[in-house]
Amino acid sequence: TVSSDLHGDHTCGSGVDVAFPEGGFAPQISEDRPRLQGKYAGPKSWRTLKPLACELEDVASPTDFDRQSSIFVSKVSDEGRENIARALHRLQGLPKAMAALRRFQRSMVEKARRRRADAVEVQRGVLVERVFDFYDPAMGRVRLRKMNSKNIHERAKLPKPDGTWQPLSEDSQSDAGVELRPRTSFSSARVLDSLAAISDKRSNKLSSRFKSQVTRASAEIISMWGVLVATYLRTRVVCIGSLSGKAVHSIRDQRSLCKPLRVMQSVQNRAMQIFQKAKKLIKEIAEETEDVLDTEWKPGDLLKKLFTSEPSDALAILGTAACKIVAAQSTLVKASEPCRIFGDTHGQLRDVLMLFHAFGTPQMDGNMHYVFNGDFVDRGKHQLALIGVLLALKVLMPDRVWLIRGNHEDRMMNARYGFNDECTKLLGQEAGSMVLTTIHKVFDHLPLACVVAGRILCVHGGLGDATWRLEDLENVRRPLTTEALFQPDNKWLLGIMWSDPIEDDDENQTTAVFGVHKSPRGDVGTRFGWDVTKIFCARHGLSLVVRSHQSKQGSPGFDVMHENLLIRVFSARDYEGHGNDGAILFVRKANEDEIEGEMPPGGMLSVRPQVLRSATKARAEVDRQMGSNTSSSVSSRVSPRSNLTSPGASPRGTVASPRERRMVSPRSGRGERRGSTGGAGGRPRSRNSV
Repeated sequence: TVSSDLHGDHTCGSGVDVAFPEGGFAPQISEDRPRLQGKYAGPKSWRTLKPLACELEDVASPTDFDRQSSIFVSKVSDEGRENIARALHRLQGLPKAMAALRRFQRSMVEKARRRRADAVEVQRGVLVERVFDFYDPAMGRVRLRKMNSKNIHERAKLPKPDGTWQPLSEDSQSDAGVELRPRTSFSSARVLDSLAAISDKRSNKLSSRFKSQVTRASAEIISMWGVLVATYLRTRVVCIGSLSGKAVHSIRDQRSLCKPLRVMQSVQNRAMQIFQKAKKLIKEIAEETEDVLDTEWKPGDLLKKLFTSEPSDALAILGTAACKIVAAQSTLVKASEPCRIFGDTHGQLRDVLMLFHAFGTPQMDGNMHYVFNGDFVDRGKHQLALIGVLLALKVLMPDRVWLIRGNHEDRMMNARYGFNDECTKLLGQEAGSMVLTTIHKVFDHLPLACVVAGRILCVHGGLGDATWRLEDLENVRRPLTTEALFQPDNKWLLGIMWSDPIEDDDENQTTAVFGVHKSPRGDVGTRFGWDVTKIFCARHGLSLVVRSHQSKQGSPGFDVMHENLLIRVFSARDYEGHGNDGAILFVRKANEDEIEGEMPPGGMLSVRPQVLRSATKARAEVDRQMGSNTSSSVSSRVSPRSNLTSPGASPRGTVASPRERRMVSPRSGRGERRGSTGGAGGRPRSRNSV
């Protein structure tokens, strides 16, 4: 789009006259008019040039430029045509400038992609990449994007130590609530000088600030000692009960591998037919010219398309077979790399199929593992179809598809949030009740956690109070019904499915970003800080915890927090009007050029988020581009793939030119987050998925 408020200091010329078609505006630019000379020197800072890039993104080539400029100027009054002609003459060099800006942005992304694992990550054995794959249905391709401060949560740093190893004063120790020994490295001249103000009654504000600083230092020390003790106990102390339990479970796993589960050939054939129909549905979605929300998607009678004319029989057969499979497997299942981890899907089948299309569909002869981290049903429009497809995948690939139980795999939640009603509505009272009972039996036998490649723990909610062990999960008896789950002895299981982490930079938790705290969800869950995650991983030899359970307003679908030890992933995009992207995690083996120094003996894992763009964000982008255009003929033309507007907005238009599709190309800039953030600093508001 050509804007009339462009200035000469934002443009550069190439010495080429503007060639306007017949009927264009006058006066023409004369040959003696001064021009901007010289080549574009390249950007010095992407932050300073990003607003310019957002405004001038659509200037792609001289041909597009001439066509768009003639349409734009035809609606302008005679008084401003002279200024517009001068601005358009300067804009002739913008394609070169935009090409340089894009090269600079690609170089920054490539630099982030080539970031090597540091010593801490090599010791842990997991590299969390600083880039993510981004798929925009409007463009039809995957691009690489760099993470920013909105994706990575870090704690504020403590004052720099001076290396004197001096103890804090007795007054400061009593104020901190924890005795700080002289051999701490957190003491500094800045903290020592400031602690004198605590006893000064005239500086209450200063006192409270440094009290929280001392409390923070105490938490760092406690966490450090907790990690040391946990590591020592894991590596040097022998627990006979733990060893015997591991031996029993390893023998059981070996027996299950030696005697693979046998499913009737007719059931496998039925599951294969459903999988093939789902593949056809993926192709149909990929060929659609308009990206829509899952609630707006109208594929016809979806159950008959996927499950033949008798969907209730097919769902009951799949549910019975899947129940036998998951009941024979452990409560703590183990997946291998490569692996893709899905977050909450909540019945949004179209988003799951779009993620398959963008990043890879399961293959019968492949080696990719798929972990679906709970909350398959409730609230979505296609809950029954989605759970049917997942059960078919489990029957076809029982040792490569893993369904983890979430808080919505529960009778009480299903009765409250819509899954019971959908079964009755689509299948009838009798058949719906029969299918619902079968699926609930599957839910009662689902595993509660999954360990990927021995280093990554996948749980739906979180760690809870983190007083449990991985061996405890393997000893849980099933079926685990709603009544059994709410027994006092199983409260720690509710914490695994309902708890939430505290973000390191949470401004609402000034001094309570560590430890275990009450949850706003009630007694079923807790909130845990970074120190809980750190000590738990050290105690069990883990390098990363992956959890879901939480949607955030306008977020990219994932967050990295707790010193790169915890990642939140949420796959249902535009969930409950949040305007969020849908994300999954791709786990693979890291290459030698991705680490500094030698490869550790057990190798390294690399984790990269893969994101599906929100349809709401794309529509908002189109609305902003249309609103910036003063020409009605331009604003009525939108790409068929990007034929999107926000709910309740003006009717959508179409345009057929792929080149004009650049008018609505996605940006990772400020536009996507505008109007979707809350709180100080523009941090997306966190909203629970329940």
